[in-house]
Order: sequence, then C-alpha cells, then structure tokens
Amino acid sequence: MVSTAGSLDRSEWLKGWIISQLTTRGEVSCDEHPLKIRVGGWWADSFRSPATFKSGSKLWALQWSYVTNEALIAARQYAAQALAPLMQWHCSPHRH
Repeated sequence: MVSTAGSLDRSEWLKGWIISQLTTRGEVSCDEHPLKIRVGGWWADSFRSPATFKSGSKLWALQWSYVTNEALIAARQYAAQALAPLMQWHCSPHRH
C-alpha cells in the first residue's frame, strides 16, 4: 500500500498481501473449473523451493457459477485456502 506521502506504508503490508492473495488468479484443476480445463496460477510459483504455498485464490473460477449454497461454500473454502499460509505464519512459534 502507498501512504498519502507517496511512499510505501509498511504498516499496511498485511492488507496488501490479503488483497493480492484473494485477487490473484490462482491455479485450478480440471475438476474445479466449469469448463474442465486446468488454468490459472502465478508464473513464479514454479520457482519456489520448497513449494511452501501457491499464490492467488481460486475465487475467479466461480465467475461462471450461479449463486447457490454450493458456490458460496466453495467461495469460502477457496478464500480460506488462499489465506492459509498467512494463518500458518501468524500462528508459528518461530514468528515471535
């Protein structure tokens, strides 16, 4: 995030990470995509060693879905999956 002075506001990094993670187009499998194709994903994920997490969320894949209970449950699950690395980091004993 950028401060009113035009510089990076490090106190807002968490909000920026959450927004980035939820709005980046995460990889979906054939089973998760309504057109049954594997797409999405961030190009740099393949360079992570070890592959600690994948960037982005699968929320974008719901754009073809009708608003149903199943779609809402999937949206909640996809958001939780995208934010899981943050929760693991936050709860880590090595963080403190």
